[in-house]
Amino acid sequence: MSDKVIFIGSKSLGYHVLKTMYELNPEILDACITMDDITDSRSCLKDIKEYCAVHDICYFEMVGSCDISEIILERKPDICFVVGWYKIIPSHILNSVPKGFLGIHNSLLPAYRGQAPLVWAMIQGDKKVGFSLFSFTEEMDEGDIWAQEAVIINENVYISDVLQVFEERAVGLFKRIYLKIIDGSMHPLCQAGQISYCGKRDKDSGLIDWKKSARDVLLEIHAQSKPYPGAYTIWNDERLIIWKARKFEYKFIGIPGRVGLIMHGDIIVACGESTAIVLEDVEYGKYRGNPNKIIKSLNTKFL
Repeated sequence: MSDKVIFIGSKSLGYHVLKTMYELNPEILDACITMDDITDSRSCLKDIKEYCAVHDICYFEMVGSCDISEIILERKPDICFVVGWYKIIPSHILNSVPKGFLGIHNSLLPAYRGQAPLVWAMIQGDKKVGFSLFSFTEEMDEGDIWAQEAVIINENVYISDVLQVFEERAVGLFKRIYLKIIDGSMHPLCQAGQISYCGKRDKDSGLIDWKKSARDVLLEIHAQSKPYPGAYTIWNDERLIIWKARKFEYKFIGIPGRVGLIMHGDIIVACGESTAIVLEDVEYGKYRGNPNKIIKSLNTKFL
């Protein structure tokens, strides 16, 4: 008897993993559970819903608390795959599925267990990042590892580029190992290595500390750019989001957080350690674009 599989997830990666699961074996895919995230710019709700309708996949769209307990207990899957799901799955539900819940975490576990792992890794300046396919347990991100993919990055890359690479690699990974997991020919390994944890982030977490070096400020800008809320500063009591910036190539002596130089249309902001950055793309109120259209004074000082 074939295993009964349920997909639980959302966003672009979830959508493409769902398609891969169906294409590899449509008979065992019992249902798709997703969430109403239409207000999120990353939402793929319409694509997921249409795909399920076209291929006659049993479809559940969760609203509010997104408690999937009743669906899992009623449909009795043998295994669940979770991609792009941001709600806690109760322990009694985890234990009710014979082969468990498998999901993707955007770190090379056991490093960066917890929330926003890729953002934190990039802020730390890690040159090697990656993701793990692992089994869920009652404890945070402690389950056995089925597979991992590492990606080498440099300090100039933006998080959207890394996420795109992750998505391509993750879909490729599912194509290679999904059926091996289902038929039992592949087994996970215990986590091994240095354990670390990371905490929750929200739209207010990106406030820039201009006393840091230009390198550290740029790491925060790169790590929190789209699709995330962005690194920001305060100007005239309003939030100014910095979506893109680059390092000023010369030593710069100035007051951190102050526009120290306007040269050839470039807005240069002083940072700590005698360094500076050049603003390239900002958002301020209803304006989004080149900063020299709104910042025209050397007296401009950011918080």
